[in-house]
Amino acid sequence: MADVPISFLNIKMVLFDLNIYHTHLNRYIVFCAGLIVIPGAALGQVFGGFVIRYWKLKVASIIKLTILMVFLASLSKSCFFINCDMVLWDTDVNDR
Repeated sequence: MADVPISFLNIKMVLFDLNIYHTHLNRYIVFCAGLIVIPGAALGQVFGGFVIRYWKLKVASIIKLTILMVFLASLSKSCFFINCDMVLWDTDVNDR
């Protein structure tokens, strides 16, 4: 397992998640999600390789950059919830 590239494992996890969603959602929705997620992951890995090569980063700097990117991604996800109202799930559709 140590010689398996991390990018392969990331793509496998995305495909597994899409397979789980496939059983619960419409096939078209899952197809569109796959069209967005898989090329985005591939381009992100290529772009990350260019950044590491351009800045000539060592392992410690790569780890710091990774932590910074995870923090920024988490911050941007939390900003999404600031504008959304907290709505409880209404399961009884016939009341309206």
